Amino acid sequence: AEKLGGLHVELGRLSVEEGLTLGYDKHGNSTIVDVERLEKFLPERFSGEHKPLVFEAPFVVKLRKPLTPRALFILRCEPRRLAERLKAKGYPPEKVMDNVWAEILDYTLLEALEIYPKKKIHEIDTSLKKVEEAVEEALEILSGRKTPVHGETGWLKILAEKGLVEKLSSASPKAALKILEEEA
Repeated sequence: AEKLGGLHVELGRLSVEEGLTLGYDKHGNSTIVDVERLEKFLPERFSGEHKPLVFEAPFVVKLRKPLTPRALFILRCEPRRLAERLKAKGYPPEKVMDNVWAEILDYTLLEALEIYPKKKIHEIDTSLKKVEEAVEEALEILSGRKTPVHGETGWLKILAEKGLVEKLSSASPKAALKILEEEA
C-alpha cells in the first residue's frame, strides 16, 4: 500500500473494530469474521476513498463495485516453513495445523477462483522471499510487466510423494508439527 500511495486495511482487525464478527473460536484461538456483513460494509466504508486500497486477510471476500479489485494476491508458503512462522508467533498447535492444512489444500486459492476471474489472481510464493521481494512481484503484476499466475504451487503433491499426507492427517496437531519439524 505504501509503495502505491494507498491505504492498507487489515480486514480481520477492521471486522473486530466494527463488530462484524460471529463470535470466538476457542479451538483456533481467533475471532470468527462475519464475512457476509463485512462484504456489505466495505463499499459503504471505502467507496469514497480515492487512494488505492490494499485489503489484507487470511480469507477471501467478494468485493463489489466500486471496490472491484484490479488484482488478487494469494500469498503462499511451504507448509513446514509456514508452521515455523506461525509457531514463532505463538499460535497454538491446532491453529498452526489448521493454517498448514489450508495451505496444503489450496483453500484460499480455490475460494478466490470461485469468486474472481482467473486473470486477476496471482500466487506469490513467500517461502524464501523477503517482504520487499513479494511487494515487488505484486507491483510487477499491477503495472502489467508480469502476467498473473496461479495453480503452480502444489504442496499436496509434494507432501504426498514424501508419504507425509497420511502421516499428518492421522496425527494430533502436536504430533503433526513434530512430523513437519523432522522433515525440515
